[in-house]
Amino acid sequence: MSVMESKIKRAEARLREDPYEGHQMIRTLVNRLVMSKKYDDSIGLLYSGAKTLFELQQSGSAGDLSIYLIDVYIKASTSVSADYKAKALALLGSFPSEEGSRKQYVKKLLEWANCTGPQGDCDIHASVGIMLMKWGDPVSAERHLVVGNEKCPAFYAQMLFNWANTSKNEDPALFIGRAVLKYLLVGSPANALQCLTIFMQLFERSGHSPDETFSIDGIRIPVFNSYPYLNYLHLLILAAYRKDKETYLSLSQKYPKKPEWESALTKVEEAYFGIRPVNTQPNMLANLMSSLFNNSSGGGNAIDLE
Repeated sequence: MSVMESKIKRAEARLREDPYEGHQMIRTLVNRLVMSKKYDDSIGLLYSGAKTLFELQQSGSAGDLSIYLIDVYIKASTSVSADYKAKALALLGSFPSEEGSRKQYVKKLLEWANCTGPQGDCDIHASVGIMLMKWGDPVSAERHLVVGNEKCPAFYAQMLFNWANTSKNEDPALFIGRAVLKYLLVGSPANALQCLTIFMQLFERSGHSPDETFSIDGIRIPVFNSYPYLNYLHLLILAAYRKDKETYLSLSQKYPKKPEWESALTKVEEAYFGIRPVNTQPNMLANLMSSLFNNSSGGGNAIDLE
C-alpha cells in the first residue's frame, strides 16, 4: 500500500469517527491529488467521502465534497461517461430538500453536462428535473424535464396533475398546457402527446368521465364539454404533427387564445404553420430613416429598411 493509499484509508475511517475532521482531511488530500493531476484518485475519494457524509446526515459537508467532485470533473475535462454520470447523479439524489448547497451542486452539474452540446445531457436534465420536483420547485423542474430523457413525459404529467389537483378552481388545461406548449417549442410533438395522454388517463381515473371519445390517426381523444381546452390541446398537437395550417386556423377561430398561452402560441404558429407574428408596434427609427433616404437626391439608390 502506497503512502497516499494509506492516507486515503485513514481519512475515510476518520469520517465516521469525526465527520468534520474527516471532511477536512479529505479536502487536503484531494488538493494534493489534483495538483499532481491524479484525477481518478481525487474523484474516487470525493465520491466515497460525500456518500459517507450523506449517510451520516452531514449534508453540508457532503454537499461541499459533491461540488468539489464536479469541479474536478470540469478541471480534468472528463467526458459525460456512464461511470462519471452515475456518481454525479447518485450524489444528486442524496441531497435533502433543506440543504442549501444543492443549488450550487445543480449549477455545477449542469455546467459539466453542457460539454455534450447546447442542451446538455438528457439523463442529467431528467434527474435534475425529477429532484427539483421532489424538492417542491415545479417551475424550475419544467425547464429540465422538457429536455430530459424518455422517462420525463410521465414524471412531467404526474407533476402537473398533482399541481392541478391542488388548484381545484383552475382549468386543468392551464397545467397540462404548460407541458404541451413547451414540448412543441423544443420540437417534440411526440412527447407533447405522450405527456397529455398520461395526464388525461390520470384525470379520468380521478373521476372525470369524457362526454364522448373518438380517434384520429389511431390516437384516442376524450372529449370533455366542461373542459374545452383539453380538447383543444389534443387537436393542436395533431395539427402540429401534420403542420396543418388550415386546421390550426380553424382551431384559432373556435378557441380564443388563453392569455397565458399567447406568447408560446405565437412561436408555435411560426415554427409549425409558417404564420409569422405581426409587428403591431411602429418602428419609428426605421420609418424616419426610410423617409430620409427616400427623399434624398440619390433616390434611385435608397436603402430598403423593411
